[in-house]
Amino acid sequence: MKFQAFFEQSYTRYFPEIYRFVFSMVRSENEAKELAQDTFLAFLEEIQRGEMPTAKVRPWLYRVSKNKTLNALRATKHSQVDVQLQAHTGSSPEVAMTQKEEAKAVADVMSGLHERDATLLRLYAMELSYAEIAEVVGIERSSVGKMLNRAKQAFRSTFEKRHRTLSASLSKS
Repeated sequence: MKFQAFFEQSYTRYFPEIYRFVFSMVRSENEAKELAQDTFLAFLEEIQRGEMPTAKVRPWLYRVSKNKTLNALRATKHSQVDVQLQAHTGSSPEVAMTQKEEAKAVADVMSGLHERDATLLRLYAMELSYAEIAEVVGIERSSVGKMLNRAKQAFRSTFEKRHRTLSASLSKS
């Protein structure tokens, strides 16, 4: 029964962030919930077999959820779904529309980045440590900073190009 308490603790602690991480890739609440649950099912199977090192739970969950999500995206030839944002209560329709457009622009840029760059940025946004990011992505810890900076630069460059193109097309309208 020791593994059950460990599983429940881990589920309570990590499910929300694993769900957000998966959602950042699939942009669908139902699909994100299903993939996060699949991740925790695999986690439960691992700890029942006694194969789960307790000190590395978080990076393991991220790595498995990343792989399951990428496999699901490849299998369904998933196209980015329109970003669904919850409007802040009391915010104007203009603010809500601007937030939705900005989130869509970010999602579009992320989907155009190399898989590793997008994953690095998502893990960084989820506040994983460099050591955890290294473990999830399968790189040396000493390479994380440099690769993360390159990913940020690629994102910034692509976002600025698309933003200029979008702004130019809007001003012509």
